[in-house]
Amino acid sequence: MISFANKPTILYNNPRRTGFDITIDTYLTLLKDDWVIGIKEAGDPAHLPELLAKIEKPLKVYMGGESAVTEKLALGFNAISSIAGNIYPTEIKQWFTELKNKQPSSDQTIATKIEELYAHSPLPYVKSKISENEGISFGICRRPLGNNE
Repeated sequence: MISFANKPTILYNNPRRTGFDITIDTYLTLLKDDWVIGIKEAGDPAHLPELLAKIEKPLKVYMGGESAVTEKLALGFNAISSIAGNIYPTEIKQWFTELKNKQPSSDQTIATKIEELYAHSPLPYVKSKISENEGISFGICRRPLGNNE
């Protein structure tokens, strides 16, 4: 699949959504392909140091979301797939860069914004904020199929 796409590829391991966990051996096989430039690891982050010790090529290692960022950076994550970045792209980029460089955050409001996001259901919250900020109406969602109530 990767070779047919003929594009830079990021492998996404999300056992909760797929029902399986990409093993270290599978990662090592897939990472031999030059098109694989990164991974997004939503499985057990404790496996990451072992994987990184076994590869030689530079690799972007994405964490998903804004939780446990400092701990994940210590394990070898070096990039973020940010939910809050959809609403606050500049602030999240600065916040993450400062955390990677072990600097104190220069934006004291970003933690509050992230907490506010996760106090709600994140994806509908992001959609409503984008709608509000951009003046784009997303309309209403239809009821699920088969729901006769």
